[in-house]
Amino acid sequence: ALLNRLVEAIAGATLVSRVGIFARLRDSAVFRLRAGLRCLDATGELEFAERDPFPLWMASHLHVAARSTLDYVSAPADRALLQQALDAMGAEVILPLQGARRLAGWLCLSRQATGVPFGREDLEALMVMADHAAVLLENALLFEELSAQHALTDVLLRALPTGIVTVDAAGDVQWCNAAAGQVLDIAPERVLHQPVSMLGSRLADLVWRALRGESAREPCELAEADGRRPHSVQVRALVHGGQLLGAVALIHDLSRERSLMEKQAYLERRTFWNELAAAMSHEIRNPLVAISTYAQLLPDRYADPEFRHEFKRVVAAEIARLNGITEQINAFAHPPDPVVHPVDMGDVLRKSLDEARGRDAAFARVPA
Repeated sequence: ALLNRLVEAIAGATLVSRVGIFARLRDSAVFRLRAGLRCLDATGELEFAERDPFPLWMASHLHVAARSTLDYVSAPADRALLQQALDAMGAEVILPLQGARRLAGWLCLSRQATGVPFGREDLEALMVMADHAAVLLENALLFEELSAQHALTDVLLRALPTGIVTVDAAGDVQWCNAAAGQVLDIAPERVLHQPVSMLGSRLADLVWRALRGESAREPCELAEADGRRPHSVQVRALVHGGQLLGAVALIHDLSRERSLMEKQAYLERRTFWNELAAAMSHEIRNPLVAISTYAQLLPDRYADPEFRHEFKRVVAAEIARLNGITEQINAFAHPPDPVVHPVDMGDVLRKSLDEARGRDAAFARVPA
């Protein structure tokens, strides 16, 4: 749209019937007709790569190519190249559009509606106009690139699963993505340009600490009392060229991790109790098998004094074993209160070091 308006303005200012702008846009590697007024159909099909002869000539000479000045071009190859370009574009004059770093494109104009050829003063005025058009085109391309980068950054920040909140140096929220709003249970649009205290007192405290240069190295876990999800927050100050611009808070939702940890703990407890039940069943079954065996043999061998003596010994021992298992289960279910008393940690460390030295010679070099 900008180039179309520019073409119309140039046509009105120069009183020409045909104007075209060749340019290489941000997403293209070739020069093509990007906007034109009454241009030839064949002109719209022209494409020039950066290393093609005509763009190279324009980039190296930065000079107007006009039919009225072709005779002053000394090199026959260059004169033929310019003649061919003028004919292909149906132009009387081609003006380079020089950007800040490289050739941005060129303007092609037909002769004036009056039929009078462009004179020297006309060409000088056209070159000034081309310089203004080049600046306008360069700024438009730069704005388009910045807009695309801003849009990409915006989409990226919105799509990140990590919550991101940025504040300025005054502590006002400048950005809050959807992930942060979900964790903090707040609509992001409601906190924009509002004090960071809107996000909660604990998060606000971390942000103000960062703005004062007291950023914590490790993330801080927060679990708000108002029903917010458990989350960790890491805040860093934003400094550029020694000037404080603000701070950014990275918010990580811990609810899924906590849920996985709870499930893992549940599975570990379940596995423990299953193993404990299997071990208890095995320990209880062994005495019962012995008692059951002797009880089955008792009617047939009751008259045998030796058997009765063995029966008494085995049954009493197995019952004592069962009582011992029962006492262990009871002690496990009702552990005694811990007994706390002072300990000489130096003595503990010395004993540990002596034990380590006895197992590994490398510990001999460790001072006591």
